[in-house]
Amino acid sequence: MPIGRIIGAVTAAALLGVSAHSGFACHRKNRELKEWQVARPISASIDLSVPGETRTPFVQTCASSHGELVLLDLSPPIHPAKVAERVLEDLDATIVVSDESGNEVLRERIQGGTVQHWGDNHPILLARFHPFAVGNYTATINVESGDAALSNREQTIYAEYQSCGLEGFPALIAGAISFLTLIPGLVILFIVIRGFVKFGWSTPPRAANERLNRSGRAVAGCS
Repeated sequence: MPIGRIIGAVTAAALLGVSAHSGFACHRKNRELKEWQVARPISASIDLSVPGETRTPFVQTCASSHGELVLLDLSPPIHPAKVAERVLEDLDATIVVSDESGNEVLRERIQGGTVQHWGDNHPILLARFHPFAVGNYTATINVESGDAALSNREQTIYAEYQSCGLEGFPALIAGAISFLTLIPGLVILFIVIRGFVKFGWSTPPRAANERLNRSGRAVAGCS
């Protein structure tokens, strides 16, 4: 039996299996990363100009981002310079996130004196926190004191994940493993296939003779 080729075939199959599994994991992680970059765990119309309460689903799909932001999009927007002048300092609200059992997992205070302009599209940063576990939640925004500066404007509150680049590290590791196991797997597979094409299931004469000689010497030694 061609023992060497059989061992080589098993080794090549194992290496290529690891490569395929790691390649799939790399693809899945990259797809998740792209989804996180555009995800909005919450997105709801709201009125922060008057007291009131708004409840909306909070669908958490990422727990590994650097941070998570709660932003306010206004139409028409307030100029960044006006936000820096604390034009919204009368705003006082609270956002509470609860799980499906009603247990509170997050409570953040939103105050006009701490909001700031954020990003190129002129949204307003209301709160920032560390992500909690993936799952379905409910967010309750309770406005205790509204701000008249927000009246007569369309207001949308939404959340997004804050990425720092480390979220893509698992995909990078999986891709490296896939590549490093693919190359030797293909080389070994090529050698094995060439051996089978040339000799089939038979052992090359030289290798067979060497094996018989070793067996003969072993028998002679025992006698």
